[in-house]
Amino acid sequence: MVIFYPGMLPAGVLIDADFTPPPAPVVIAPKPLGPPAPIWFSTRAPDSLEFTSANRITGWRACAPSSARARPVGFNKDGTGWDSASQSLDFVEKTHGGLCVADAISDGRCFSLGLIYTPPPKRDAQTLLSLQAREDESYAFLSAESGFIRFGLKGGEASLHLPDPQRLTLLLLSSDGQRVRMSANRDLAISVACALPAAPLDLFLGCRGGSRSLLGKLGSFQASDLLIWPDQDVLAGEVARAPEAALSLWQERLRNGN
Repeated sequence: MVIFYPGMLPAGVLIDADFTPPPAPVVIAPKPLGPPAPIWFSTRAPDSLEFTSANRITGWRACAPSSARARPVGFNKDGTGWDSASQSLDFVEKTHGGLCVADAISDGRCFSLGLIYTPPPKRDAQTLLSLQAREDESYAFLSAESGFIRFGLKGGEASLHLPDPQRLTLLLLSSDGQRVRMSANRDLAISVACALPAAPLDLFLGCRGGSRSLLGKLGSFQASDLLIWPDQDVLAGEVARAPEAALSLWQERLRNGN
C-alpha cells in the first residue's frame, strides 16, 4: 500500500524495501562477584608475627585493613612454635601452642573460614581449630586423624568426615544458620544439619578452647594462612567449593613448597 504525505520528511526516514535492520547489540552479563576479601592471617605478611628471644610466637596480626590479632591462650605459656624452613606456625604433638582470635566470628549463624596447613608424615594433626561462644561449655572443632578430617561438636551428634589429603591442604568450613559445610582443596563441599550459637565465637587455632589443656587432643601440623569471612557462607550453592581467590593462594603455597 502506498502512503502519500504532503509535507517534508527529515533525512533518514525513507528506506527501501530491501532494508535489513542491524542486529541487536549483544549484552554480556557481568561475571558474578565472588565473596568479599576475607580477614587474612598470613605468616608471609611483613611484621605480622611477634617473637620472643627464643623464637617463639606470642602474637599474629591479620593483614591490613583488619586489626584482628591471634594471641596465645592461657595454657600456651611459652608461645607457639615457628618453622623457619617453611615459614609457618609449628604445632607440636602434646605441646600446647594454641592461639585465640577473640570474637573472630561475629555471629555463629553465618560465617566461613579457611585454613592452609601441612600435616606431618605418618602422624596425625589432630585438633586444627575450634570455635566457642563465651561462657559456653560446648564447642565446634575440626580435627584430622586416622585418615579423615572431621567436623564435630563437643557432646553433639552433628558430624562431617572428609578423606584427609595428607599433604598441603586448604580446608574450608561455613555455616548458614541451618547447615554446616566443609570442603578440602578443590573438592565439592559436604554438609550436615547443624545450628551453631547465634552469638560471637572465639576461634582457637591448634587447640580446643582456652579453658582446658586437653594435651591428648593436640597433634602436629604447620599452618601458614587463616582466612575468615564474617557474615558470608562462601560454600553455599549447588556447586559449592572453595572461592577462586582461596584456591589461588593454596596453589601458590603448593608451587613454593608451602
